[in-house]
Amino acid sequence: MEIALGILASLIASIVWYWFTTLVDMQSKDKIDYALQMAEVCAHQFITAVEYQDYRTAANQADRLLDLYLRVYDHIHPLTYLPPKRKLFLTFLYNAVYFTAQFKYMNVGYSDEEELKSRCEKYKHEYLYEVQVWPDDGLEPFLTLSLSIMRDVNRARSMKKALQNNIHIRHGDKNKVYHELVGINSFRDSSGIDYFMNKGTFSADEYKRYINRKVPN
Repeated sequence: MEIALGILASLIASIVWYWFTTLVDMQSKDKIDYALQMAEVCAHQFITAVEYQDYRTAANQADRLLDLYLRVYDHIHPLTYLPPKRKLFLTFLYNAVYFTAQFKYMNVGYSDEEELKSRCEKYKHEYLYEVQVWPDDGLEPFLTLSLSIMRDVNRARSMKKALQNNIHIRHGDKNKVYHELVGINSFRDSSGIDYFMNKGTFSADEYKRYINRKVPN
């Protein structure tokens, strides 16, 4: 009987430990931060390649970015973040996924090298948007800004401080920066979008209310 009870207790402990490690990965935030650091490096290389119309390098970096985004997502466990923080983080993450992925679908209609260069030019003007983060002409590509903010959100306990104190944002109207940062197609209630990651994002109204509360005008 004692042997049977010992086996049963060991089995129960193993099950409990399995579910605990599934719900809570104590190193998940460190893993997320590392993946985001790598993504920041890739993002700079991706943006530079697009600007110089180096399609092959840009495509390679886009693939690496999408792989890193999925790696970040895989490290987010049910108890990694509280629900509002999780929604905010996934909104920024999916926005990066959506706009990076558009590069893979670019098609202009030319041939050979002219087509590849035209794809970079089209993507730059239609999807690689910039956000004003400094007074006057201080612009930052949405992609590098988003990754920086995600790192802040991942590490911070206070979302208000994380959003208000990002090192890139020195614009007087920080509220405006955040409203311009996320594209309309990245919200949960966007029409025509059905992707597993964006099901956990904010709706457009939820995001607006959250930002207005955390980063008031």
